[in-house]
Amino acid sequence: MCKIAISNSYQSDEKFQNYKDWLHLVDQKLELEKISFDDKNLDLEKYNGFVLTGGSDVDPNLYKSENHFKIYGINKKRDEFELKIIETAFKNKIPLIGICRGLQVANVYFKGTLWEDLEIIGNKNNHKSINDIQDRSHEINISENTLLHQIVKNKKVNVNSSHHQGARIIGDELIESAISDDGVIEALELKDKTKNPFMLFVQWHPEREINKEISSIPIAKAFIIKAKENCINI
Repeated sequence: MCKIAISNSYQSDEKFQNYKDWLHLVDQKLELEKISFDDKNLDLEKYNGFVLTGGSDVDPNLYKSENHFKIYGINKKRDEFELKIIETAFKNKIPLIGICRGLQVANVYFKGTLWEDLEIIGNKNNHKSINDIQDRSHEINISENTLLHQIVKNKKVNVNSSHHQGARIIGDELIESAISDDGVIEALELKDKTKNPFMLFVQWHPEREINKEISSIPIAKAFIIKAKENCINI
């Protein structure tokens, strides 16, 4: 049976459950497993797909930056573990989707950098939800001829927003596939799909999206299809 691994978000059980529920909306029979740096002797290559979850900030030392006063919750063990997941997925062509922090840690893996806090660039376009994520949303512009555009089939969509950081210099191997009106990168993906057909990184939370039929469920479906193909091919 195909098995998809979801990285531990190290937040509430309720938030983590959102990721499982999101994928189960597409396929209730999916075998989903939470994985953590605490798991000993974990064989990452046995999985058919990975989901990198949201959470606290990536260690700024990994992208040669300073510890800005708004950076919070650095967990070096989590950083190391998720960088290893990305490496495993990239080298073995295992489908991977990164969500929020997942985009940021992926950009760092590919030698990109991050805005330590979006207000550094004068950005106040509802990217960080103060209370309920459902209270904040904004429009993003999706580039044509990208994997993301192929999936959502729209040039403009509204997405939820809950992040104070974002990709700054785009990493090697990656291209921008969506951007907000105020210039914040909202999605990244691999430039060369022959190296891995499905590595997609989004800054919003599709697992918590209100309008699931546009910027949520189609992404889950596309990811699961590729994970099942990976299951067949190994």
